[in-house]
Amino acid sequence: MKEIKVYPDGGVYIGEMRNGLKNGKGTLYRLTDFFEGYKVCGNWKDDKLEGWAEIKSKHSVESGIFKQGVKNGVFIKERSDGNRTWISYKDGVKFSEQYGGYSFGKSKTKNFGCIDFHNNCYYFGDLYNNRPHGFGMLYKTDENNLFEDMLFCEIYGGEIVKAIDLNTTENINNDLIK
Repeated sequence: MKEIKVYPDGGVYIGEMRNGLKNGKGTLYRLTDFFEGYKVCGNWKDDKLEGWAEIKSKHSVESGIFKQGVKNGVFIKERSDGNRTWISYKDGVKFSEQYGGYSFGKSKTKNFGCIDFHNNCYYFGDLYNNRPHGFGMLYKTDENNLFEDMLFCEIYGGEIVKAIDLNTTENINNDLIK
């Protein structure tokens, strides 16, 4: 059964849990600064990545195997420009990197990123045709680019289906993005 957990730093996890910890399949969303963030999709055990996982940002997708939350083995990193790199890790330490050339396929990063709605309002998360579609964060910044009015929401067709106010963690429903 999927659950939602909001962390004090604004991160949001959607997935399987046991005893309050990430356990099983799930996705962690993190907004790290003004226009950056990432999501981690994978398998979790006792709050640590275990097995295959994919880390998406608006610039790249990196996927590979984790052991007790640490990268191990060969990871493939595909950048939004289509360039690929194979990176080898042992116990979290990178020991080799090989440029893989350009991918002629469609980049995986096209469905994740940031949209500027103007007036200091932004969306960071899942996209479809460059519009919010799926899970992500709606937020507003003040004149100093500090976060305020943050929502984690599920959006389809411009309508918020479910939302959590990250300032108060109250559930909010049926709001509209204009």
